[in-house]
Amino acid sequence: MQEPHLIFGTWPLEGDAAQAAIEMALAAGYRALDTAQWYGNEAEVGAAIRATGAKGIRIATKVKPENLTPESFMPSVRESLDRLGTDCVDLLFMHWPPYDDAVFDAMVDTLNDARSAGYCREIAISNATTRLMERAVARSPAKIAVNQIEFHPLINQEKIRATARRLDMSLQGYCSLGRGEALNQPATLSVAKAHGVSEATVILAWILAQGISPVTMTTKPKNAIANLSAETLVLSPTELDAISALRAVHRRVVDIPELNPIWDGI
Repeated sequence: MQEPHLIFGTWPLEGDAAQAAIEMALAAGYRALDTAQWYGNEAEVGAAIRATGAKGIRIATKVKPENLTPESFMPSVRESLDRLGTDCVDLLFMHWPPYDDAVFDAMVDTLNDARSAGYCREIAISNATTRLMERAVARSPAKIAVNQIEFHPLINQEKIRATARRLDMSLQGYCSLGRGEALNQPATLSVAKAHGVSEATVILAWILAQGISPVTMTTKPKNAIANLSAETLVLSPTELDAISALRAVHRRVVDIPELNPIWDGI
């Protein structure tokens, strides 16, 4: 499993604002970038890397739902690579799992084809339930490296965490701050005050302590640096437990009815 680390997310950045924010993040010290065909900013990710001359950057992108067909998948990946200005990404995701199991299986096969073609170093899934995690691993000759899911203190994802440990699959978490709803919780405020850090730093440190890599975005240099400091912030067991207790809220903040699978426990 991958060592948990902070990932700079690029949604919903676009155009010049996207490139400027990514350049800022690279200057601050981020070395992992998350993009997707759906975000419409792959070209800006590539341009920012070239403009800064940053080395050793891990790039992840995702194939959008409309391209999860045998006809569109591979051509869309080649277009993504062209936009990014690279021959190979570190991580290639299926962005949202197809409802139909046969289509899902075919796309797992095609992820493997993309890896075999040298388009990516590792393959991954996103928004996959425990059932789909099991199905992908059973189907795939190559390791399914990551499942990227909604993860923050206000949602209970313990079932997925347990399945990921059993399958030796890493987890990445998006909406790490619960769209801001996790920031003003009494437990978050108390721990942040005790350490003299921002509430966002505390939440990101809590996520890292769960063994999960948080995907976070900001356009402000001060916040980018503060977020990175979460990698060195050590919370006590009591503090971790206080924030973990927020899971009882069980609040999912991402809801796309036409794409949502049957979520675990919700």
